[in-house]
Amino acid sequence: MGKQILRIRDDGVLLAEEYYDQDGVLVKAMRSLEIGELGGRTLATRQRMAKADAEDEWTEIGFEVLRFDDELEDSVFTLSNLRNPRR
Repeated sequence: MGKQILRIRDDGVLLAEEYYDQDGVLVKAMRSLEIGELGGRTLATRQRMAKADAEDEWTEIGFEVLRFDDELEDSVFTLSNLRNPRR
């Protein structure tokens, strides 16, 4: 069984996440590259996931706008709507 290690600041902001295989070898790691305030909350605004053996290959995600606590209709999460979203 592998393991996952999270590095979290005192204020709850995720700084890093590491994934290890069954032998304890690091497989991939996610790093928070930028931290800022969005939607009234402090959080990682840019994160990068990279394989341990190929750090030049990575996936990056960034957020410019986030909204929290929006009201959503129950129909948004029906199987039918998840398979064929209505706009």
